[in-house]
Amino acid sequence: MKYSKATDYALHTMLLMAKDGSETSISVVELADKQKVSPTYLSKILTKLSKEGLV
Repeated sequence: MKYSKATDYALHTMLLMAKDGSETSISVVELADKQKVSPTYLSKILTKLSKEGLV
């Protein structure tokens, strides 16, 4: 199945957040570092996920 890089990063980010499982916040920088992606780019993806109620 083919999907965009943004979709790939979105899915991986949600998995990382679920795996962390803590009640505390995790920074965009930390999530971006784990995926080796720009924090600015990941922030835009997270904004879309947040607007849709996924995170």
